[in-house]
Amino acid sequence: MTIRIQIDAGNAGDLKADSVVIPITRRGETPSALPQGLSGLDRRMGGRLSDALAAGDFTAAVGERLVVYGPQGGDLVRCIFLGLGEAEKVDDEAIRLLGGRVGREAVRKGVGRITLVVPRGPGFAPDRSIPLLCEGALLGGYKFDGYQNGGKPFAKKKQTHPRLRIHYTRKVTGLAGLRSSARRAVQIAESQLIARDLSNEPPNVLYPETLARDARRMARAVGLRCQVMSVPELERRGMGAILAV
Repeated sequence: MTIRIQIDAGNAGDLKADSVVIPITRRGETPSALPQGLSGLDRRMGGRLSDALAAGDFTAAVGERLVVYGPQGGDLVRCIFLGLGEAEKVDDEAIRLLGGRVGREAVRKGVGRITLVVPRGPGFAPDRSIPLLCEGALLGGYKFDGYQNGGKPFAKKKQTHPRLRIHYTRKVTGLAGLRSSARRAVQIAESQLIARDLSNEPPNVLYPETLARDARRMARAVGLRCQVMSVPELERRGMGAILAV
């Protein structure tokens, strides 16, 4: 399962989504106010976003999560606050971990169309944050569930691709360059996911011959050469450690 990611920027008040994820930082023990540029979104939610922060139950601690449901009959089902902790401590690793949490939100059942609203702030500069968010989202949303069939006669599950929109509330120049950076991050993450898939396959599915077949297939897909060595070749090269596995 690979998440499909879209990048854009502009007025968050006009977002079309079922679920909107909003990262929230804090200063001391107090959560920051609703990030700048989200007042229109708050109005569509009937003021429930600002009310939820004002109530004080959500402290924006690292790992904290709060779901705020929209008005009945409204066009937004839910907004999800994700706590990031102290604003001054938001670094590259914190942003990558945020991406992982958003990835897990994206693969939840019934979440629908999901959008991450990226707030303004020095830690969220687009050129810095976009590859971290994309890589984190794909790795965090990873599931090896192709053989889970709910008790039905065995058939490997058809792959689905949840969609995640990453929306910057600030004015962004060079959006094409950001999308190129996002594609590169996605390629790196997808390569890691392929390695995870291979390592998770049972031994009756993945053995030397099928691994060689998959390696050739992956190489062809990206225009690379793949050399598969036979046992005599490995012996000739003195690769005893590989042969012993």
